[in-house]
Amino acid sequence: MLLKKNIRVLSATLCLLAALCVPAVAVPTVKGTLELKVEQATRGAFGIDDATGQTFRAVMEAVSCDGSVFPADGRACVNVTNFFLQIGDTSWDETMTPQGQPLIFQILFGDGSVKGLAGEITPYDPAHPDLRFFLPNSPGTWEARDLITDPQTGRSRDRGTISGTYTSQLTVVPGPAGLALFGLGLIRLLTGQRRQTAT
Repeated sequence: MLLKKNIRVLSATLCLLAALCVPAVAVPTVKGTLELKVEQATRGAFGIDDATGQTFRAVMEAVSCDGSVFPADGRACVNVTNFFLQIGDTSWDETMTPQGQPLIFQILFGDGSVKGLAGEITPYDPAHPDLRFFLPNSPGTWEARDLITDPQTGRSRDRGTISGTYTSQLTVVPGPAGLALFGLGLIRLLTGQRRQTAT
């Protein structure tokens, strides 16, 4: 009887542990923020007198480009489904792509977590400043160029560049597989407790 009880507890514990481990390496969705620290800045860029030392936060959510699971280590293509960053008088979001195409980034994973990313927003649009993220690991580097060109007249306005390092606070979001294992573990634990109470 004691052996059966121990087996049930062990089985439930393994399910709970598996539920915690699976999302970290297998679920094709990441979500969180990027902390962008400014280390170099042109005065007046993006309407800010001096952005040096300031920190900006980007909100981001992305899914696997092909629906496959993320690797524990290595790079993966992601479709950015939500992105927003405001710096001074300029903002960027996931809709800023040519003809409704998806916003594609590369994410670097290590030990099942997000280590860094690479991608750019609005390089195709001369009328909007560009934003770029560079690998390798977090803290990686980023740059925003406040250069715009009027497509009608061809005249440009360049207010300079701000750049620095970013820290990734992106995490893999628990998905159905992990939640199912977590639920199964809880059920087994509760069932075991009820049987013990009944006896």
